[in-house]
Amino acid sequence: MDRFVHDLLELSKVTRATITLEVVDLRVIVGEALAILDAQIKERQALVKIEGDLGTVAADRMLLVRSLQNLVSNAIRFVPSDRTPQVKIIVTREGGHLRIAVQDNGIGIDPADVTRAFRAFERVAPAEYPGTGVGLAIVQKSAEHLGGRAGVDSTVGEGSTFWMSILVRAE
Repeated sequence: MDRFVHDLLELSKVTRATITLEVVDLRVIVGEALAILDAQIKERQALVKIEGDLGTVAADRMLLVRSLQNLVSNAIRFVPSDRTPQVKIIVTREGGHLRIAVQDNGIGIDPADVTRAFRAFERVAPAEYPGTGVGLAIVQKSAEHLGGRAGVDSTVGEGSTFWMSILVRAE
């Protein structure tokens, strides 16, 4: 219940957030998100790789850190216990957008459940995987606030690539 209330407050903050654009170094953003998740990474002995264009971008620091934290946490959490989580954070620039993708080797999502996955309080994972159904809604709302969107490419049993894109603004 405590986790649910915490996540609900986080979603409320993101939904009502006033966007504060600043030039942020993506290496620092990724580092902050991974530092927050250090205990989870160590507990699951997750292998995390980072690749791509980790330069600077004008964005809201809090929204990026929170979104990346949610994506990486999910990438670790939704991997069967008999499998070592392998997470790849891939940053690319596509046209006028920056895309941050988090690829995993987890349980995947049924194509019929993909749109539901980003709705608040909708859980599409089996019951044995903990969660409140709020993390991806936070990612979706953050991406929208930053002029982009969020999505997933997934294969059941093989893993997923969750991504968010944000509008690249003048730095």
